[in-house]
Amino acid sequence: MRWELVQLVSCFVKFNLLRVNNVQTNIFSPELIKSPQADWMIPKKYVGRAITHIYEKQSKATIYLVTDFSKPLPVEIVSANDQQGLLMRPIDKTSLVPYIDASCIVVLCDEHGKHQFLVNQIRVMDGLLQAPLPNEMMKIQRREDFRVQGPADENFKLILHLGAGQELETKVVNISRKGILIDMRKGVIEPEIGRVWFNAYFERLKSSSESFTLEVKRISQGAAIDRIRCGCVLQDPTKGNLKDFESTCDAINDSRASGTLNRWHHEVSWIESISV
Repeated sequence: MRWELVQLVSCFVKFNLLRVNNVQTNIFSPELIKSPQADWMIPKKYVGRAITHIYEKQSKATIYLVTDFSKPLPVEIVSANDQQGLLMRPIDKTSLVPYIDASCIVVLCDEHGKHQFLVNQIRVMDGLLQAPLPNEMMKIQRREDFRVQGPADENFKLILHLGAGQELETKVVNISRKGILIDMRKGVIEPEIGRVWFNAYFERLKSSSESFTLEVKRISQGAAIDRIRCGCVLQDPTKGNLKDFESTCDAINDSRASGTLNRWHHEVSWIESISV
């Protein structure tokens, strides 16, 4: 069962506040999407790991009956693995009978956006709801300019062209589809808001991207006293630039969600497959 039964409502993370046992709880509503993009779907072999990665940081989720969205059931994810399937603990003391063997949508969120999936064959076991792991999970980024934290990969760099044959290596703090936050050593150059850097490019080992132009939009202190950070946006990007940024952003986000961040670079448009 896929998502053909519904129509697109929104591509933003939304939530309502529900008071359960005098405790205010976030209730995340599902995204009703008729035909999700292929790159939104996490395949079954990664679903258990992806759910685990999310609930270790934020365990709250919401169950919706496919036939009735008016009665959300807040739960805590207990575990997700091939042996036991998906285990969820209800937060609200309510009847669980409507959910047994029903088709439901489970929604959970993390800092990267919203994740949701269909479950069937739900049963109650020792006060917990148990269901087989879903065949796939849909991830929905918060918004087009949502920035993904860069990977802890020393080989991944953004190179600034300073002119006269000089270049400066910078670290990628976070990245979106049209912007980036970079970190550099203070004193090498004096960045200022509005400055434009031409011929910048990504680099990882022997691979490099097409060059692009960045405009500095904000400047802040880095994590260390001798570091400085610059928030930049793409200026007049080519189709190749947009593809490289989107591919890089999505690859980092997908690999982090699936727990394979050390292999984030395997599906990036500008990185050669021989890179390790």
